[in-house]
Amino acid sequence: MEAVSAVVGVRRGETVTDLLDAVARHDAQAAVQLVPHVLSQPKMSAVQVVIMLGTQAFALSFGRARRDAGVPTPRLPQEYFAFLKDTGGYPGRPWGEAASAWTRATDGWSAEACARALALLLEADTALKDTRVSNEEQLLTSLVLALCATRSRRAA
Repeated sequence: MEAVSAVVGVRRGETVTDLLDAVARHDAQAAVQLVPHVLSQPKMSAVQVVIMLGTQAFALSFGRARRDAGVPTPRLPQEYFAFLKDTGGYPGRPWGEAASAWTRATDGWSAEACARALALLLEADTALKDTRVSNEEQLLTSLVLALCATRSRRAA
């Protein structure tokens, strides 16, 4: 298994899915440590990570709105499947896995935190399209830190 990981360049616990989950949990330390590993993987870029984080942020916003409307947590996976079907968003993993991860994370996100995350992702997307961006890793690390800090902002 380690030989395959060495050839492919992906190690267990260092995938984009692990990064998405760390951000969803507001775990800045884990997320920041994962950024260089994820970006060093074949065919992976900061733009792709921002797309997946954007899908996740929209999904969490949707899930938060559904919870605020009285939808019970056990119903969220079905709601997330409908969300993915309707939007065609790219979660970066199988839909069932994404729905489960988002269901676990939804109650850790307020509507305000979701709105802030979407604004941060728009800024990062715009910056990545700017030809003056010299270091995608630094930009993505800053984004991940800001996204994980949304929990603190909500509690303040």
